[in-house]
Amino acid sequence: MLSSLCRRNFFRSAISSAFGLASQTGAQAQLLAKSAGALSPSQRQQRAYRIRHTAAILHRDATPALASSNGDDHMPGYFASFSKTLPHNDLGEVDAAAYRSYLTALSSGNAADFEFIPMGGSAQLANPQGAYAFSMEGEDSHQIALPTPPSFSSAAMAAEMVENYWLALTRDVPFAEYNTSPFIQQAIGDLSRLSRPQGPKASNGITPDTIFRGPGDGDLTGPYVSQFLTLPVPYGPATIEQRYRTPVSGVDFLSSYPEWLSLQRGNAPTQKLAFDETPRYILNGRDLASYVH
Repeated sequence: MLSSLCRRNFFRSAISSAFGLASQTGAQAQLLAKSAGALSPSQRQQRAYRIRHTAAILHRDATPALASSNGDDHMPGYFASFSKTLPHNDLGEVDAAAYRSYLTALSSGNAADFEFIPMGGSAQLANPQGAYAFSMEGEDSHQIALPTPPSFSSAAMAAEMVENYWLALTRDVPFAEYNTSPFIQQAIGDLSRLSRPQGPKASNGITPDTIFRGPGDGDLTGPYVSQFLTLPVPYGPATIEQRYRTPVSGVDFLSSYPEWLSLQRGNAPTQKLAFDETPRYILNGRDLASYVH
């Protein structure tokens, strides 16, 4: 597991793993790592098999990632766990029998058990069996660990929730105006009062340059929007200009309790996104969230 969520560390790790194949599997891997040159069809077939077999052994002998629970699944009423699309009462509490059916399906992995999960509306669970799939390339997904998220009752989770609300409230503030926006200053003051504020900080705490930034190494370098989302992309004889279809400002969702409860039960939203007719560069949080989605 990477000690830090960082693109640079990821590439360093990938390169180290590639070169580490020879040292970890001995003379056979050293031989396989050399350029094969021109081979007959049968020789190529055997060489490809040996390379893949050696890599499979390396992955087989790697230490598997051990999942750990933050305890939220033991909260009474399952209120701290994901339950969207299942039946809920008027308080937004999931139906206990339906949630237990959901847990049964997750434990068994059987497709038939997923079919028996009661749904609260027209929406379905999105790819609930994806975790059981295997990839034919690289390390198995279950050997890659992620940090355990903070528990629902922790100060860290409260801070994440406050940050999410401020992200929503300031979604239409252009990144170029963060240094002058009174709304951003209000968000900074609120987030700074938390006992466990999120994200990286400058020497003097949260600033317009650090607010809403990611937690990885290098996330404070450069502007908020990466150059990979602004520079033109050469693609063969064409050049792709990175202007995107972006949603118009001021259209908000889940701003009332009945609307939230309806979606929590799995019903379709009553509003639809409206998009700007003119494609443009990503300039605020709403644009960036739409791009990620």
